[in-house]
Amino acid sequence: MSGKKGIDKRLTSSFSQPKDKSFDFDIISKYFRNKDNSKAYQVLSDKTCNDLGFEDLYAFLDRTHSKIGQQYLYNKRRAIQRNEEQTKLDETIIDVLTRDSEFRISVQKKIEKLNHKDANHVISLF
Repeated sequence: MSGKKGIDKRLTSSFSQPKDKSFDFDIISKYFRNKDNSKAYQVLSDKTCNDLGFEDLYAFLDRTHSKIGQQYLYNKRRAIQRNEEQTKLDETIIDVLTRDSEFRISVQKKIEKLNHKDANHVISLF
């Protein structure tokens, strides 16, 4: 698929679908491992994650379109926050992106620019 219509069609058909790619959890977990999560409500330990099969769960949940998005999602699932305001904002964003496919596709196109393998190393800048 090439051109604008091909990209739009690919993004539309892939929306909310599981990925069929492999996951490099050493790289995906970098943000989590380098971020200060001491103020999180709960942080899932490596042992707990192993017991739960966290990597398989993450692979099922991941619908991101960028390497940075993968790292952010991984951290968000491992470092559990207790912030009602943020939860409401997240739900509003999910609702808008689900209902407005034209807007969602425009956002996805911008985010996909961060899907280069070098984007995995942005965390090393901080």
